[in-house]
Amino acid sequence: MQVHKLSYIRLWIAAMLSLALLIGALRPHAVTPAFAGGVRFKPGEIIVGLNLASGVTIADINATYGTSVLAILSPADGIYELTTPDTDMLAIIEQMGNDTRLKFAEPNYIGQSPEAD
Repeated sequence: MQVHKLSYIRLWIAAMLSLALLIGALRPHAVTPAFAGGVRFKPGEIIVGLNLASGVTIADINATYGTSVLAILSPADGIYELTTPDTDMLAIIEQMGNDTRLKFAEPNYIGQSPEAD
């Protein structure tokens, strides 16, 4: 009887491990954060604020830098989340920093909750 019970336990463990591996394989891959100056951000994602007084559109910015819109964060303020082409995102942000059509351009930082006391 003891040997029979161990077989079921082994079978149950094998089934649970298989299920865990299947769930892990089906789960969408999380974005591995990148670091710049010790701060985490999502690679390939930039947050920009348009200088609306300049008359620029997000299509103009995308055409200039090869970016595309991931999300419209605040349409009234001209704030967008962009994705970059397979080039150096930090170099694109540096170029955008000199573009007077933009108020700001920064990596999509990953915020963290403050530690509890």
